[in-house]
Amino acid sequence: MRLHKMYTQKKIKNPYEDGLKIGAEIKRKIGRPSLIIFITSVFDREKLKMVFKGMEKHISLDGLIGCSAGGTFIGYEYIKKDGALILAFDRHFKYATAFKRIDDNPEDAGKAIVSEIKNTLRKRYISLDMIEDKFLGFVFYDWYTDHEHEILNVL
Repeated sequence: MRLHKMYTQKKIKNPYEDGLKIGAEIKRKIGRPSLIIFITSVFDREKLKMVFKGMEKHISLDGLIGCSAGGTFIGYEYIKKDGALILAFDRHFKYATAFKRIDDNPEDAGKAIVSEIKNTLRKRYISLDMIEDKFLGFVFYDWYTDHEHEILNVL
């Protein structure tokens, strides 16, 4: 039976080589991923470029999204320095992404994100019967707690 999603957690010591290993693992387990969520505690831009360059030798990064964090939790483990948590979904998964800067009105930002995601799903996956179906969502943003509930309530 085919795997539809996977996650892996890696310590990034040699960025290019580690990227090659990550890309090979995703290709072996998923094939052609439609979406890759990459959460990392690596802050160095050049290191990340090398990780992605290595991954790209095995898979397309067209569906790559992610964020950097001071540390990452998975289960009871905590990665603080140069680690990455990667979730990948196979090509059967439908997805849309949106990015908005949150200025004075977080509710407006939430409404714009919802609208953009619905429009992208309608355009990209014409065969979807109902956009109003329930979807799994991931929200990444530089948390300002006063905005949290307003944005999530709109979503």
